[in-house]
Amino acid sequence: MKPRIQRLVVFVLGAALGGGAFFWWVSRPAVNSPAETATRCVVELVRTHHPDGAALAEKEIRAALSKGVVVPGDPDSVVLAEETLCQVAAGESASGEIGMDVEKADGGLLVLAVRTVSPAAEAGLLPGSRIVSIDGKSVAGLPLAAGASHLCGEVGSDLRVAFWSPEGIFNERTLRRAPRLPGTAKADLVAPGVIQLRIEGFEAKGESALLEAVRGMLAEPKGIILDLRDCSGESVEAATEVAGLFLADGTFLATCVGPRWGPKGKALTTRGGGALSGVPLVCLVNRRTARAAEILAGGLRASGRAKLVGERTYGKLTVQDRFPFPGGLLILTVGRYLFPGEESTPDALLPDLAMKEKTDEGAWLAAARQLLEKNEK
Repeated sequence: MKPRIQRLVVFVLGAALGGGAFFWWVSRPAVNSPAETATRCVVELVRTHHPDGAALAEKEIRAALSKGVVVPGDPDSVVLAEETLCQVAAGESASGEIGMDVEKADGGLLVLAVRTVSPAAEAGLLPGSRIVSIDGKSVAGLPLAAGASHLCGEVGSDLRVAFWSPEGIFNERTLRRAPRLPGTAKADLVAPGVIQLRIEGFEAKGESALLEAVRGMLAEPKGIILDLRDCSGESVEAATEVAGLFLADGTFLATCVGPRWGPKGKALTTRGGGALSGVPLVCLVNRRTARAAEILAGGLRASGRAKLVGERTYGKLTVQDRFPFPGGLLILTVGRYLFPGEESTPDALLPDLAMKEKTDEGAWLAAARQLLEKNEK
């Protein structure tokens, strides 16, 4: 059938069905065009690998794609055009960075965490800052992978960053990229026998550095305040190793559910000897506690090991994977984390004891110590 006659048949059929089919088909590219081939690939990948894919009709996915969305209600699933891939690959393979974690936000990139010793810290970037342009190019509307890739480059190269501070002050700074540095662990004695342990990120073998920081201050602490404020990181494996300091080996933390792991999902369990498993524990969280830090905090609470003090967390309890297709790359949510006793993935973690971010630091620590005392009893 010739294309013009086919469109007429679809128009008549659509009119008979109330018009819905017509508007869907007329928006589709020609059957054998590169655009249609790419669209079919994305639709199939979503239906096969997304946790909600089996329940989504092809029409729903196509309608979402026409609006620049991959899966309704899932901002973490995005399509990268072919021309963007080289920039993303170059950024991810580069050896230099400025020492911070970011997430996509309205109008740019939200800074979640800043390494204490880093070009970002020296330039005055703080957790809560919002980056609007890099080297004069706006990052508004860019997928996270594309926007973040502009921050990376060769060691010693410069970049110009325009950003709004958490207080709403506009700044522009030139930063020089430095070698990738691991996040640090800092221990402070905040009360007799009580240690505040601040984590900046999750690295391989990071639990050893944490234990060293604790033992270097007290051989037998009476309580630990695990400070996960402004902490994110992608390494869930490293986070489970940290959990192994506070829980017995093999303790169940969470389950990752999605089509690739079957009906039972993939269980996350701790590894380690539980060197600090007998020490009362409280976690501090805020609205920039994200990714692996959320899984750590949620798992410690679900296991009955710790209470959470602070704010609602960022809310990224999902797993993404990458799928190349003709003409681009699909970054797709393939799993969600469920904590023991829960039937659905929470949008974010809610604290057991709420605090406001601008509350004096002393009040945060006092609230944490109060919960520690209850745990001791």
